[in-house]
Amino acid sequence: EKEVVAILDATFILVCCIRLASFGRINPSVYRYVKVVSRSTYAIIIYCLMFGMVMCGVMALAHAVWSPYLETFSTYTMTISAVVLSIYHPFTEVMEMYNLSPAWTLPFLVYVVICIGMFMVHVFLAIIIHAYWEVELLEREGKHDKSWSVDQWLDWALWGFVYTKITGRKPGSSRMRGQVSAEEDSDSDSSSDSDEER
Repeated sequence: EKEVVAILDATFILVCCIRLASFGRINPSVYRYVKVVSRSTYAIIIYCLMFGMVMCGVMALAHAVWSPYLETFSTYTMTISAVVLSIYHPFTEVMEMYNLSPAWTLPFLVYVVICIGMFMVHVFLAIIIHAYWEVELLEREGKHDKSWSVDQWLDWALWGFVYTKITGRKPGSSRMRGQVSAEEDSDSDSSSDSDEER
């Protein structure tokens, strides 16, 4: 019985924390931060697939060339750890690598430093910066949009089906600031256009 009560308490606290975090979306800075994270997550996942393929190629090459000679590349697990750690600090056995395979060492090290260390790692930062400026340009508040409208409060506070019953709109339709006023403006524009056609 105590375990059930503890589980119910933990679930209640989790729901309260999630609701409190969603309440933070009222703050424009928190709202934009959530948008940046959501926009950049998909691009980072796609880029991780490409980055993973390049890393697998580097690992396979290192393992094929130096696995018979060096313990660092003797197994796939050790090769993976050596190549991943080489992103932040260079290989520790560079001279041994060169003595064992002088034809492969220099092209391999140049490729790892330029392609992975200088270019591919920094693309993660570029994705986040791009998402940040995209959100800043698209979600920036105007001077008249500092506070939420009643429709935005209802959209945040009510369950989706209750919000739909009360307002007749889909849940989440008022998340973009100024959307309600933009809809009213477009309705008035369309009615004025139809009046002019008559």
